[in-house]
Amino acid sequence: MLTVHHLDGNKANCEDWNLAALCQRCHLRKGRI
Repeated sequence: MLTVHHLDGNKANCEDWNLAALCQRCHLRKGRI
């Protein structure tokens, strides 16, 4: 399953350049950094 990560951390910013598709494991790791 893929999740959507907001690169700038702003969930309201859904511009294409701000979104990255990540697997759930990678998304969880990204949130800890």
